[in-house]
Amino acid sequence: MDGLLTPIRITSLKTSNPEGEAIDLKLSSTTLIRPVEELSSSIATTSSTSKSNTNRKPTSPEDALEILRSQPSLSELSTTLSYLLSQPQVTTDTPQNESTSSSPTFDVTSISPLTSRIVNVLIVDTIPSFWGLLTSSTSSHKADRNKLLQCLRSIVGLGGVIERLRLLLKQVPTAGRPKNVTVTKIDVESIGKKEGVVAQIRDLMDVLGLVLRGNGVLGTFWERLKFTSGSGNADDRKKEMAWKEFVGLVAGGKVLSVAAEADIAILEADEAVEKRRYSWIGEGKQYTAWLRDNILNMVDGTDINDTDAWKATASILARGFGLGYTESLIDTRLYLNPSTLTKNIFTRTRTLLSHLKEHERGVYINTLLKLLSQNHLPVHLEDSENYTKRVSLAAKIIEELCILNDGLQNGYQDILLEWILVNGGPGSGEPIGIRRAIICALKASTEAPTIFQEALESQVQTFGENLWIRHAPIIHQEVNVQCLLLCAGYVHSQPPSYLKIIARSSSFMNGVSNHLASTNTRVRFLGMIVGETISTLVDKSERQLKFKDSLDASDEEAAKWRALVNIDDIMPNFDIFKDKAFEDSPPRKPSKKLASSTKKPDIIEISSSSTPGTTSIPNIPSTRIQELDSSSDDDFIPYPKPDSDPEDSDDDATLVNRKKVPPPVYIRDLLYLLTDHDSFDKQKVALLHAAVLIRRKATYGTEVSAHAVDLLTALVGMQDKFSMEDFDNLRLKAVVSLLVTLPLISGPWTSQRIFEGDYSLAERCVMLSGIGIAAMELSGEEIPEDSPLYHLQLSTSEKEKTQFPSKKLPKRLHDTYAPLDTAIDTISTRLKDSILQPIAAKAADELSTAPSLIKIRKFSTRMEVEANRKKPGVNKLSQVVIPAFFGPLTGRWWVFVKDHGGASSDRLIPHLLGLYIKTLTVLLHATGPNGLMVPQMVDGFWDILLSLRHAKITLENSTVLDAVLIGLLTIFEVCKEDRDRKRLAEERSKELVETQEWVSKVFEGSDGSEGNGEERKGLAAAVLLRCREVVERYERILMGDLIG
Repeated sequence: MDGLLTPIRITSLKTSNPEGEAIDLKLSSTTLIRPVEELSSSIATTSSTSKSNTNRKPTSPEDALEILRSQPSLSELSTTLSYLLSQPQVTTDTPQNESTSSSPTFDVTSISPLTSRIVNVLIVDTIPSFWGLLTSSTSSHKADRNKLLQCLRSIVGLGGVIERLRLLLKQVPTAGRPKNVTVTKIDVESIGKKEGVVAQIRDLMDVLGLVLRGNGVLGTFWERLKFTSGSGNADDRKKEMAWKEFVGLVAGGKVLSVAAEADIAILEADEAVEKRRYSWIGEGKQYTAWLRDNILNMVDGTDINDTDAWKATASILARGFGLGYTESLIDTRLYLNPSTLTKNIFTRTRTLLSHLKEHERGVYINTLLKLLSQNHLPVHLEDSENYTKRVSLAAKIIEELCILNDGLQNGYQDILLEWILVNGGPGSGEPIGIRRAIICALKASTEAPTIFQEALESQVQTFGENLWIRHAPIIHQEVNVQCLLLCAGYVHSQPPSYLKIIARSSSFMNGVSNHLASTNTRVRFLGMIVGETISTLVDKSERQLKFKDSLDASDEEAAKWRALVNIDDIMPNFDIFKDKAFEDSPPRKPSKKLASSTKKPDIIEISSSSTPGTTSIPNIPSTRIQELDSSSDDDFIPYPKPDSDPEDSDDDATLVNRKKVPPPVYIRDLLYLLTDHDSFDKQKVALLHAAVLIRRKATYGTEVSAHAVDLLTALVGMQDKFSMEDFDNLRLKAVVSLLVTLPLISGPWTSQRIFEGDYSLAERCVMLSGIGIAAMELSGEEIPEDSPLYHLQLSTSEKEKTQFPSKKLPKRLHDTYAPLDTAIDTISTRLKDSILQPIAAKAADELSTAPSLIKIRKFSTRMEVEANRKKPGVNKLSQVVIPAFFGPLTGRWWVFVKDHGGASSDRLIPHLLGLYIKTLTVLLHATGPNGLMVPQMVDGFWDILLSLRHAKITLENSTVLDAVLIGLLTIFEVCKEDRDRKRLAEERSKELVETQEWVSKVFEGSDGSEGNGEERKGLAAAVLLRCREVVERYERILMGDLIG
């Protein structure tokens, strides 16, 4: 019976190697833990067995596998690994009658059943037992570690590590202890999570990071698997299948997904993932950047005529696009480091793109064009001196990739024309600079005249469509006009007869007429610009159209639009990449004032010849000592106590830092302090003085405008790593200062970053809150001191009083999981109350059953009315609200909706969407009922609200639904005058009826939305009441319009 049950493996917690060093062995899910009384006998048996088999040397791969399975010592492991990495060995499975030359050879990096068994033993047994020792700093251990990594640097090894990680992740225990190990009388509580499955995951993650380290990994794997596609050879087909498996591992998301899950498991086990050396494997952007560097290394090192290698490289790039980090896969030399570009780089990049499918080339080129626009052609640089050079630089890059060597015949023409034939194409959200670069690049083609004539005809056709004018977002219509004028300028430089034919066509004439008949001021402006500009090109001076007095824009803006037909960007030569104009100088450090400039106090010297206890003070006249009566102490006013110095609170005087950071004097000094993320004092001083310094410097010179984008980037991206007091308020005040002083620069930049860029939810909320508060300040609305907005947020005591203590989480958890309460929420609540109070009072008065004769009405005197009447002020917001805030916000919304699948996109966050709608509501209300841009704002805002009424995110989230109702209520509040209501009935009758029908369902609770509270019913009732007032008063107009 004693020999009936024998253990498969016996592993002791600690053993010794021949050098006498202790080896810590990790517990795995297959480890057998023996009772304490049997532990000593098992250790003795194991040690005697190891001594009898000391210094075993493999003579064949099968022998090496047997040694690895039988618990080798460190020296045996080193010898076995060296044998496996030596020259390919002949396997012992061959028949004896065959010669050695014809016998199959073994390579540990090849694909075979024997290789799989050896790699499996290395991963399952060797790494858990020896990895802790191999990671030590001893040179011999480093050599053995490198041998182990070389054995695993193969497709079999990489796949084995991934599969082992996936298996271990299924066994991760919730309490941090392995599930399959029964611990009896062994103190493993102190080991816990470290010695269990999580420890193996940690070791395998280290191995995976070292195996994939460097930018030559993909090239190394390809050199081992070179094959000729389509040759019909069995060995080539086998290698091709292995390469596809490898591509699926590294570029298909298997490595990234498993590594990300492993990082989460380690993080839950209280391991600091951010401090791990190779945690980049589980981070999407860093992993994709590693993949890009490996692809570039293959591109630079591949023979230009090696078709199979180019196809293999292109397969990795195409598969990598599915990871979701397309921008990180684009060659950074093309858009970040133009000085490094050479003819060879462009030739190799064209070769790589030629092996991609057409839609994959489109993804690459569209992403590159967006990166060129963001890095070289942003909006705030349009007025800079070297902007034309930047356009030429982008045009040269486009020409080298898409135009040369008949690139337009390979599908690039359709990709580029999508950016200028705008029906909401991929470039509708980008500034005009990138479209200038595309047109400049297309001019270099031999088919340029035909291309531009067809493009101009298509643009004019779109320009004249009535549905396009009425329903297309303004941002798309502006891009259409920009491209139309740019193409018209080139066509006019050719024989001008074609442009005259276009100008006399019915599409063009109807387009100008329909634009002029529109009630939208921006649409009318675009129609006037197109009609006037084309007329100057084809008509004589006495017959040219002139809209100078009727343009709804400034003369400066109109001049910029008219100048588009005169732009003639020239294609530069290759020396443009060496131009130093594209080098940006970093912000300088703040000036340090010399300590010697301050006046030093007089030093009193003590003479050594003086009597002990006396002090000789030269040049001081003697004074008469008088005794003062203590009763006169009341006449003296004591000095106030000095302010407390936080540095004095330190018990250790040697740790006190007396070097105070001086407040910034210049904007570049402020920028330097904000970007120093490792100094608490610098960031504190910068935030305390940022708002005041920005407002003070805004009216003097161009210091603020030149660094506005850099300041916004630094402020929005700041992290409160020091838990600074009042951090959010100070940062928000600085952002508001930039939005108020420079709305035309800061507003569009902020609106774009809300929908794009790598920003967190809190940072996007800061941007939206900044826009709302800046709009209130620009409108001249005063915030009372007792308002929560006075300090930009509710006080702590008021927040604590709103909830019962027993229903509240502890403070540490409450701060983490509490819903974000922003300034926009406070503004929206106050706006809602101000609108609902008169409606509620009117409804209560109408529902009162008392006779009208006994109702009490209070009449005020004329003096009281005049005293309470608010004095009219200048509303600066109405002058800039469209170009600075409302236009970019609504335009970016439509671009986002088109690019990401409509209002049902998973990228929409309910809280952020509700905050976005409330911000538009605040902008509309702050502009006021008398603003010239109110009709245009109402039309654009109403379209957004109606597009969300049936969206899933609206029906499932009360935050979004309530925001939509508040927005509709604000529209009717702003349009409460008779002329405004009549305009709604005449021009927006369809929207009026649809709004009434939908809000009625919300009030009845039959729309399928979440919740059905009294507050929502009150909002819906208020909207319904205002809507019916318009419908009932202008019923004839509505019925006539609907019947017609």
